[in-house]
Amino acid sequence: MTSKWRHLPLGEVAPALSLAMPAADAVVWNLSLEDIEAGTGRVLLRQTCRVNELGSSKCVFDERYVLYSKLRPYLNKVALPDSFGVGTSELIPLRPREDLDREFLAFYLRSPEFLDFANANTRGANLPRIAMAELWSHPIPMPSTLAEQRRIVGRIKECMERVDEIEKLRRSATQEASDIELACFHDALLQGSNEKGWPVRTLGDVATSFRYGTSEKANVDPIGVPVLRMGNIQRGYMNYSNLKYIEMSGAELDRYRLVPGDILINRTNSLELVGKAATFDSVDGDWIYASYLVRAEVDRALVLPEFVTAVINSRIGRHYVMQTARRAIGMVNLNAKEMAKFPMPIPSLAEQQVVVDQLQIARPLAEEMRAAMAEPELEFLRQSILRKAFAGDL
Repeated sequence: MTSKWRHLPLGEVAPALSLAMPAADAVVWNLSLEDIEAGTGRVLLRQTCRVNELGSSKCVFDERYVLYSKLRPYLNKVALPDSFGVGTSELIPLRPREDLDREFLAFYLRSPEFLDFANANTRGANLPRIAMAELWSHPIPMPSTLAEQRRIVGRIKECMERVDEIEKLRRSATQEASDIELACFHDALLQGSNEKGWPVRTLGDVATSFRYGTSEKANVDPIGVPVLRMGNIQRGYMNYSNLKYIEMSGAELDRYRLVPGDILINRTNSLELVGKAATFDSVDGDWIYASYLVRAEVDRALVLPEFVTAVINSRIGRHYVMQTARRAIGMVNLNAKEMAKFPMPIPSLAEQQVVVDQLQIARPLAEEMRAAMAEPELEFLRQSILRKAFAGDL
């Protein structure tokens, strides 16, 4: 039971000890909050850059550290780095001492008990952060031996793996729901190409321009213009939540301002997501887009933007991406010249509209299936496992 555990201040058992910054020309892993999956600590995207491109206010870490986000609403982002790297200043580099297992500490920092404490002790109006004095004095429950800590970690992992298996099954079912849309569209494309002789051209033949997005740093404060990022492209459609903002005006805003019908294509991501596209369809104010996206404007006398987007996301488009995208460490890239070569079966505008209408009919059914699979109790199960672990019941 936890009554037999030691309870020592976090600042004593895992002080913040940032390593020295490497040389300016060194290429390093550059970790941001967006790269970390909340709740699990998985690194979703591994980016590298030279130290002289990082800017200031960075923490430096290696595989001995636990990285904890001090910023709300990201208080449950806790990562275990596997190599040397540099992270955003919103990550606190905690270095556990020898009698504290770092996985044990990471699981505790994700636990409901600690999350409740962290949320109750944030300060600030615009960007609330955890109060550092309270953080360092917070007692960390510690079984007296590393062997016991590691036994508990093993039990947590065993239970979490079972939840992950359930999640994988649900993701598979969700993918099958998405395939309903893709299958309907792909069948229509094949029928048109094979039976009606639709001409096959390229995206470059029907596009009037390709333009990369802004590389200006965005902020969570709702000041300025909302900027769409790669995470806003979801299942072939734009998702306008989880936004960041950039203060921009004048000629620069004109350069990046989106208009309905613009097609945004993800140029850098994992192999599963690179090349994914969505049609911008908001008429609510000014919007811009980030550098990981490419905007394609198309000649609407030749094609419907929604049709082009669907072709890019179809099996035809995915096959082209798989054959063309360039692999790099931790990510895959596709540039505008390569995008211009996307193969495009191009029927008449009237026939394009028929195919788009068929896709719209399939989408509600797919959404219903996805909604049925999106059951929130999986996260509740993970939290229950951690609650039991740190109550001494695992």
